[in-house]
Amino acid sequence: MTVLFLLFVVPLTVLLFLEIKEVNRRIDFTQKERMGAEVNRSLRRLMEHLLHHRGMMVPYLTGDTSFKTDIENEHSLIATEIEAIDSLSKRYGTSLKIEDRWEDFKKEWQKLEFTENTLAIEESSDTHTKIIDNTIELISYIGETSNLILDPHITTYYLMDSITVHLPRLIDSLGQSRILGVMAAISHKITPNSKRQLTVLTGSIIYSMAETEVRVKKAVLSDPGIIFPLEGAINELDAKVNSFLGKIDNKIIDAPKIKIKEGAYYRDATEALNAAFKVYDAVYPSLDNLLQERISGYQAEKNILLAISLCISAIFLYLFTAFARSTVSLGAVRDHLRYQVEFEKLVASISTRFLNTSNGNSVSVMSEALQKIGEFVHVDTCYVSLFSSDGLKIDMLYEWCSEGIEPQKDVYRQLPADKLPWATRKLKNFENLNVTSVEDLPPDAWAEKALLQATGVNSMLIIPLGYHGTAIGFLGFNSIRVERKWTEQEISLLKIVGEFFVSIFEREQAEAALERLSVTDHLTQIFNRLKFENVLHAEIQRARRHNRIFSLIMFDIDHFKKINDSFGHEAGDNVLRKLAQIISVHIRAVDMFARWGGEEFVILVVETHVEDAKSFAEKLRKDIESTSFSSGSLTCSFGVTEYCKADDNSTILKRADEALYEAKRNGRNLVCVQ
Repeated sequence: MTVLFLLFVVPLTVLLFLEIKEVNRRIDFTQKERMGAEVNRSLRRLMEHLLHHRGMMVPYLTGDTSFKTDIENEHSLIATEIEAIDSLSKRYGTSLKIEDRWEDFKKEWQKLEFTENTLAIEESSDTHTKIIDNTIELISYIGETSNLILDPHITTYYLMDSITVHLPRLIDSLGQSRILGVMAAISHKITPNSKRQLTVLTGSIIYSMAETEVRVKKAVLSDPGIIFPLEGAINELDAKVNSFLGKIDNKIIDAPKIKIKEGAYYRDATEALNAAFKVYDAVYPSLDNLLQERISGYQAEKNILLAISLCISAIFLYLFTAFARSTVSLGAVRDHLRYQVEFEKLVASISTRFLNTSNGNSVSVMSEALQKIGEFVHVDTCYVSLFSSDGLKIDMLYEWCSEGIEPQKDVYRQLPADKLPWATRKLKNFENLNVTSVEDLPPDAWAEKALLQATGVNSMLIIPLGYHGTAIGFLGFNSIRVERKWTEQEISLLKIVGEFFVSIFEREQAEAALERLSVTDHLTQIFNRLKFENVLHAEIQRARRHNRIFSLIMFDIDHFKKINDSFGHEAGDNVLRKLAQIISVHIRAVDMFARWGGEEFVILVVETHVEDAKSFAEKLRKDIESTSFSSGSLTCSFGVTEYCKADDNSTILKRADEALYEAKRNGRNLVCVQ
């Protein structure tokens, strides 16, 4: 029996020890995530007080001493948070590797604290911004060192992503918008550079808020039990931020004259910031509770394994007879766990690569990701295809093939969806296509069977990709050399890869929308002044290099103020929209039409002398005069000028403006040339 004990019971005990060790590893991994989340929560509170301190210093440095007491209070609160983070740094600093970065941060703050009353407004704002940026970088760094960005569970991953990546960016953009707006309100004017910064910040706020809301909603879909604390915070964020964005657009960026009081603007900005902090404070407890529940589950698993170990010596005979069965089972468990851990590492590396990828590099990243996934699951081809916007065509965007396998990308390029009716129907219903043998496809999949046999496919797995409840495409794996069966574990893990791929598509769309937003006038949907100035500068450079010509037309609506006064601003907005539509019909693809500001517009006509530009302007003037608007008849005054070799942006725009005002002085509804 002793020999039997040594042969069977001792190895089983060793296996159980290894399993307990693996459970302890997962407990330590998750505990480290909780450490990072706890430190980041304190950094979030510190960032809140730094933002408020930066905002209060602007009016204080302009002479408003009413903020003095509030600034002193913020100093006290910042000192309290620094003391709290000092304590956390002593407890977790070695594990999270933050001691040096935290000491550098404190030195920067102490330097600002010592000199804050001697700095100019812009110096104070820039120094504060640098410290706040360092805080955001520290939050992101802790996300890496604490395992948070490697979290393999969908719910906690999206909660982590919202508070580690997107909420800090949203909060930073709101804070910078508050400073720029307050400075503009104090001086009752805004520089072109500040207006450009505000425009970009507005786009960043919209993008970061949308990404935060998407992450939280996906977490709620994965675990509906967390909806109660998050729903109200997200709704308040949406309301407060959209209200603040309206103030930026209407009272600062698009306002002919800035009349808003700095106190009112500061209050609205602060309410938006506080709403963002409330979302953070709602997400953190949910994240921490989920991590604690996971640890409890691991502890329960560990206790079970310990109980089994204690029973080994008491039921030796049972263990002896059960050992043969258990060895295979435990080996499978270990293989299962090892496979899952390796796959989670692979997914984490792909996720990190995606997060660090700039727009425009997605092709190389997707190709690299497909190769890694394909080699890991041992398939011959791995690909991503998308449905067209109308759902009638399928386009294979990315493909990886193992060595010796012929690519099929051209076969599936712009393929009509009705050529694969069975697969299309199932994928649009979010059904996985797990085909072990193409020969076993059902009769109604005859079209798919013929195509797969023609390309030599033996087995296939297709996973649908969804975006906002709609199937937008699929992630596919083909086995050509041998038949292959995919397990439920593999399918579940590959679904996570599909989620990451959808995130890339989401981000590309959001960045493209942000780019359009930054160069488009939100009211008329034509180009804005910022875009026009950039194009004009480029056209001047082209004209100098190649000795080319172009002309500039500037015009505005006669007596536009009367329309607003008589019919209201909504009627005035409708006039501006319709006028932009009328003009757009006549604009060539090579020309440039933009709203300059208020009721004033500009047109850049390339390869056109001033005489032809004048004729073109005259045609536009007559079209406008003959068009009926909801507010009645309408006329416009036009100024036209031609590029000269010595011109820059300011000189040619000045001539066009002078020509426009000459038309105004001579009775309006005219075209004048300078």
